[in-house]
Amino acid sequence: MAGDPDPKVRFQLLCTLGFLDSPEATAAENKLLADGVEDPWMQVAALSASASRALSYFEFAVSRFADNETKGRRNFFRQVGAVIGMKADAREMRRLVTGAADGSRRNSDWWAGATLDGIAEGIRAKGAEAKAALTQDRDLFLRMFERRPGPVAHAAVHLLAVLGLPKDAAAKQAVERAERIAADRKADAALRADALDLLGLAKSDRQTHLLESLVDPKEPDTVQIAAVRALNSVSGAKVGPSLLAKWNAMSAPVRAEATNTLLTGGSDRVRLLLEAVKNGDVQTWQLDSYKPRLFMDPDPDVRQLARALFEQSSAQREEVLKQYQAALNMPGDSSRGRETFTRVCSRCHALDGVGVAVGPNLGTVRNHPASELLVDIILPSKSIEQGYETYVVELASGDIVDGIMSAQTPATITLRQEQGRETVIARRDIKAMHVSKVSMMPEGLEKQISVGQMADLLTFLKAVR
Repeated sequence: MAGDPDPKVRFQLLCTLGFLDSPEATAAENKLLADGVEDPWMQVAALSASASRALSYFEFAVSRFADNETKGRRNFFRQVGAVIGMKADAREMRRLVTGAADGSRRNSDWWAGATLDGIAEGIRAKGAEAKAALTQDRDLFLRMFERRPGPVAHAAVHLLAVLGLPKDAAAKQAVERAERIAADRKADAALRADALDLLGLAKSDRQTHLLESLVDPKEPDTVQIAAVRALNSVSGAKVGPSLLAKWNAMSAPVRAEATNTLLTGGSDRVRLLLEAVKNGDVQTWQLDSYKPRLFMDPDPDVRQLARALFEQSSAQREEVLKQYQAALNMPGDSSRGRETFTRVCSRCHALDGVGVAVGPNLGTVRNHPASELLVDIILPSKSIEQGYETYVVELASGDIVDGIMSAQTPATITLRQEQGRETVIARRDIKAMHVSKVSMMPEGLEKQISVGQMADLLTFLKAVR
């Protein structure tokens, strides 16, 4: 049956074999996994039915998959790491860390980094019990950051973000090295971003000037985003004005990270952002996707100001819809519409091989009237498809996280945001959770789409098969 052509049969067989303990069952599981590793459902079947075999799966994967990186293989190493991190078994976690730390194997960085990333995810979800098992290895992760740039260094910083940066000479040395890397414009952008993430863990105001200087259009977006993320750890009131002073020079991805830093840095920063909206320095459409978070802010003054600003904006939406009715009677060009889709919509929607699937599947919208599609674009909160509601979660820490519910386990929920970014939240950290009446899809997209481009976009949406 392991060679059955029906994937449903193979999936069910792998689920069933997880409950059997024999050499024959193990051999059949390994064959099914080896043949189906690119199928995420086969990975789920293997690790759900026999989580106790996660370490054996890791060793099998190293022996069978490590020679050639693929998306499915990389994801499997990450999933194994997450399962073992969630189990909080110190022996098994140390075995994975030891395997990942061994840089003697050729072409090992991709799977080692994926495994460590998975461990970090599992530990974050499990909490203190799992963290304690690897706290003593923090200096090892610092060495990984310094000596193995790329996926391993990135994952090492991810682990340190979960475990906390140690306060010792090794950490001081690593932070000093990170400062030099971050400031070096000749260094690889991804490595500089990892260095900036490490600086963010240091939570030192001493680096504020460096971080602010890197939020500059001359720098790659990757570096700017990491610098803004690191600024979120800096205390004091200076960060908000600094980011807002550079607001109009930011690309959309950098501005999104800056918005997150302002919204999660305490009520003073949030009020500063809303005052900038009130004064016209920040446009309401630039914050539309953050309305659910603002409307649920713990500070009543913030909620009141946000509602006043955005409800005033919402009153104008019907007028905008009237203006764009002209697009329904204009000839559109599908190829130009595809370009508009890529530029404006692809951060949250996937269609015709373009974009990231965060919002609803657009594969069937060709059957919808163009007038209905226009309403969905201009007035996204008028009709929200079931399963794509925005959840607003208030954490015990006071932070607010929002997004579409993409996954749940008994211990965690996962919220998906634009560009496919996901936040895994431990249920024990949830103080309150609400479904928002506001769509995650922002209003104000017409600021980026002319009436003619809207006609092109509607033609593209109706043409794709």
